[in-house]
Amino acid sequence: VYAISIFWGAGCILLAAGYLWTGGNRFGAERSSPVVPLLILAGVMLLIYLCHWLTGPLSTEGTGNEVIRFGLIGTVGGAAWMVSRDRVGERLLRLIWHMTGVLLCGSALLAVYGLWDQPYLIYRTADPAISASGARLGGLLQYPNTFGAVMAAFLLERLFALPAALRSRRTPLGA
Repeated sequence: VYAISIFWGAGCILLAAGYLWTGGNRFGAERSSPVVPLLILAGVMLLIYLCHWLTGPLSTEGTGNEVIRFGLIGTVGGAAWMVSRDRVGERLLRLIWHMTGVLLCGSALLAVYGLWDQPYLIYRTADPAISASGARLGGLLQYPNTFGAVMAAFLLERLFALPAALRSRRTPLGA
């Protein structure tokens, strides 16, 4: 993740510098977008961790990891926001989102039905306080709690998209 974060961050810095150098004003045109506060928040968190890192933290490695993490979150969020502003980019992001859901859900279903045998897809436990059935589904994420949270996010996104899909759906009679 370190190498990916470094190359991604350097690429984003070079692209932003080149864009600003050529006089692009596209960044200022979308300040009213609801995504802007989230991107600013990721940038503020990155600056807080950078300041903490420069003043001598208790854990230099942990603070460095957080700097890399929030820098990656902010730049990926910014890139997704920039890509989603045109029709082709929006469709591409939707395709990536749905393919990620299919991959995670499919891996879990294949593990449940015994068609894909990997050591950490299903966790077994004898402790009834953890699981009444003795098994917890981790899927490709390998952590059952993380897998449940991600699948809940996919479910909520699909539930929020359902009313718009039902409104645009045509009746069988064509009316």
